Amino acid sequence: MLVLARLKSFSKTAIEMNLSQSTISARVADLERELDRKMFTRNHHSVALTPAGSIFLPYAKKAVHDYEQGRWHINAIETFDDRLAIGNVNSALGNFLLPVYVDFMRAYPRISIHAAIGHSSDILQQLADGLIDVAISYRLPKSKKIRSWICVDEDFVFVVGRKDPLAEYESIHVKGLAITNLIMQDWGGAFSEWFHSIIPANRFSGCYMSSTPALAHLYVDRRQTAAPAGNRKMDRCYEE
Repeated sequence: MLVLARLKSFSKTAIEMNLSQSTISARVADLERELDRKMFTRNHHSVALTPAGSIFLPYAKKAVHDYEQGRWHINAIETFDDRLAIGNVNSALGNFLLPVYVDFMRAYPRISIHAAIGHSSDILQQLADGLIDVAISYRLPKSKKIRSWICVDEDFVFVVGRKDPLAEYESIHVKGLAITNLIMQDWGGAFSEWFHSIIPANRFSGCYMSSTPALAHLYVDRRQTAAPAGNRKMDRCYEE
């Protein structure tokens, strides 16, 4: 059910699970018969959860999580005392969390770390569902039952070549970004929501890139002005 709810396609679910579509259909039918409710609506193009399916989905996620946790504890009983499950946005994991994980594992060798990567909204939902213990997110949780702290402030870094006319300025106003020829590193999720709340996406005439290597290649080629966000290492590298 979980894979089908995520992919919204019997064929894609069958491929990911390495099963036939008929097997997937039979398992869904067994679940619907057991619950006496339709979990999915189907048409020729897609699959969607019914209202009953939407209600049941978080319970199914929790059941799978509890099963995996139980299996892990049985298999790791001689090696680890416990497990810490942490949800991370990709940029945080790569930029500053890995050394923290290394220090933690050295200090607590009997605790295993499970680090999952996803967008802020997905991570916070996993936290609310009890699937992870800690979330590193760009968003603050809406639930008052979840305690949160701001642990890192990131700068939005505007990168230009030394000979670019804009290099004479110490800073640039956000309105200036709307009329500048940009390569925009679009990280998606909460970052995109924040950025487009400042400058609407339809005001850009440049290029969007989700790949840092591709963005760097275009920047070095001097065809555009690049505006990566919060990546100080890249800032130093391509100013030289």
